[in-house]
Amino acid sequence: MNQFFSNIKNIIIVVLIVIIIIMQQCSGPSIDFNLFGKKNKQPDAVEGTVITKIETKWDTVKFDSLVYVPKWRVRVDTVHDTTLKDIDTLSVLKDYYAKYFYTDTLDLDSLGNIIINDTISQNSIIFREINPNIYIPTTIIKRDSLISKNEFYYGFGLAGNQEQFNYIGGELLWRSKRKKVIGVGLGINQNLQPVGSLRMMWKIGKWVMSKSIKELIREEYIKCAKDPVYFFKKYCYIQHPKRGKILFDLFEFQEDVMDEFDKHRFNVILKSRQLGISTLSAGYSLWMMLFHEDKNILVIATKQEVAKNLVTKVRYMHENLPSWLRGETEEDNKLSLRLGNGSTIKATSASGDAGRSEALSMLIIDEAAFIKGIDSIWASAQSTLSTGGKAIVLSTPNGVGNFFHKTWLKGEEGDGWNPIKLHWTVHPERNQKWRLEQTQLLGEKMAAQECDCDFISSGYTVVDGQLLQWFEETHIQEPVEKRGFDGNYWIWSQPNYSKDYIVVADVARGDGADYSAFHVIDVENVEQVAEYRGKIETKHYGNMLVNVATEWNDALLVIENANIGWAVIQEAIDRNYSNLYYSYKEFGYVDDDIHLQKGYDLKDKSQMVPGFSMTSRTRPLVISKLDTYMRERVPIIRSKRLIDELFVFIWNGSRAEAQQGYNDDLVISFSTSLWVRDTALKLRQQGIELNRKALSLTSKNSGVFKTTPQVAKNAWKMNTGRGDEDIRWLL
Repeated sequence: MNQFFSNIKNIIIVVLIVIIIIMQQCSGPSIDFNLFGKKNKQPDAVEGTVITKIETKWDTVKFDSLVYVPKWRVRVDTVHDTTLKDIDTLSVLKDYYAKYFYTDTLDLDSLGNIIINDTISQNSIIFREINPNIYIPTTIIKRDSLISKNEFYYGFGLAGNQEQFNYIGGELLWRSKRKKVIGVGLGINQNLQPVGSLRMMWKIGKWVMSKSIKELIREEYIKCAKDPVYFFKKYCYIQHPKRGKILFDLFEFQEDVMDEFDKHRFNVILKSRQLGISTLSAGYSLWMMLFHEDKNILVIATKQEVAKNLVTKVRYMHENLPSWLRGETEEDNKLSLRLGNGSTIKATSASGDAGRSEALSMLIIDEAAFIKGIDSIWASAQSTLSTGGKAIVLSTPNGVGNFFHKTWLKGEEGDGWNPIKLHWTVHPERNQKWRLEQTQLLGEKMAAQECDCDFISSGYTVVDGQLLQWFEETHIQEPVEKRGFDGNYWIWSQPNYSKDYIVVADVARGDGADYSAFHVIDVENVEQVAEYRGKIETKHYGNMLVNVATEWNDALLVIENANIGWAVIQEAIDRNYSNLYYSYKEFGYVDDDIHLQKGYDLKDKSQMVPGFSMTSRTRPLVISKLDTYMRERVPIIRSKRLIDELFVFIWNGSRAEAQQGYNDDLVISFSTSLWVRDTALKLRQQGIELNRKALSLTSKNSGVFKTTPQVAKNAWKMNTGRGDEDIRWLL
């Protein structure tokens, strides 16, 4: 024991432990130390300052607006004497039927107010809206603290690193009335050696707990100005179709879209229906208008009514903002909203001059895929954005090849546009059950257009987009040879002498806007073996068609005979091409049964016209034949050019035609080839049967052919009872 206490280090440890225990157990009256270390007993009334801080907060209770139409209970008629006087009747009637709007505010003993809006017309109140705002005071005691002039604090301190303690000991701190702090300490280090410490600290600042209302409003305003998402979630109200008036609490995908708006100038949005993107665009427009000066925003949609809906959303959000956020309004109507800071938003329908001569800060094009002539609208509006304006183009898909589809492709290629794709699955409140319900309500095709963000399955193409995609993936090949002066004559296989072919040609109008085109089709397999699409003079085109048809086993040559097509047909006639297609004059439609009944190619062509007549009666039949063949997946299509034209070959009302800005020359000639192919096969079969029948009649009935010495002059002319007929067709 004596050896233990002889070690001064151990003595210090014991002393420190005892001191700490005694200090923790001490209690009694407050003790103050003077600068010389003498203790003075404090009286009951402690010298110092007691601060009690009380803050009153006023909460605003918002009530839903009360709307009612007052009804009269008692009617009093007053009889007036009649005095003759000149009266402006029109002015009196205008004043009588005019609507006057009155606003009155009633204060409620500093606890709030009631705002009453009356609409008066025809000497009565026809509409009244009451908006009560009640302020409820809440008293909050922030703190109750005792501050002495001189204060002492005791405790212990530790110091060290991850491996060991370098210091442990008792600490004593003194705080002067000038807020200066001095501390001393005594302890030991890791080697159990005595260590002393000295600390000095000065006050450098003050934490203020309470803030004025102006400061709070200023901070909130800055937060809203910096972050539109914060602005939406806390202060913007929208009209939900089921929940009514609610705060615009954004979903996660909507917040991501807002980030994209902020990062990129030009945004193209391929979206599913009812995702709130139009509402998001309206909120973004309001945010720009409120927190930026002189912002000019234009909304374009398919109809003025649709564009007006987006402006209405902006107006509704603005009307329901707190007074300190709401901007001063200079113009407010169904089609526009103008604020006192010079910012404005307007709605307009899609017209050729929409956006022209406007210095736009942002252009919003809603349902862009369904706007006709949107290319020219964008061309005129784009120049107004050249000073740094933004553009938001949003829509559900509507087929391929239109402005919206081409803009989306530019975005995917990184050509100036930022693509944002919003499939129906991004909405957290939707599941597969919802998707199936949409199919039941809208049908398979329309549901795919409105929900799946798929260009191929959307739109009104004559041939279903998914079917065209199957043809593209299954049959499309690169040509094995490209001929012609322009390299546009594509060949996929060489002529087979044992097969029959047809060459069907469409002739360009001659104005340079379309192309001359033809297909070479294997009649038996319905396989496309060659194709041409280019701009060529009619004389050269006619010679080219004769050469091609001759090369392909003297193929049946079918040329459309409308307008300039006659010039091409004439070239084939001048070169005496023997297998030129003819149609009957008196029939305005193509019917293979009529050809068979009239004996096509068995009698003189004087009652027929060369070429194929595409009329208002033949066109629907030809298009129907295309639809039938494609649905049954019969043709073997090799050309990517033809598939591309089929993707933009749409129903425009009841007429099938190329989408605006595209051509259908390959489609029309291919559809005609399918029709003629059916006719040619039936005629060929009838020819075989007639051959057999004629040969059998020759052996059994010698009286059918009456031979005379004159017959020897022309062995191919025979009298069949219906006049002389050239029987070389039997060969």
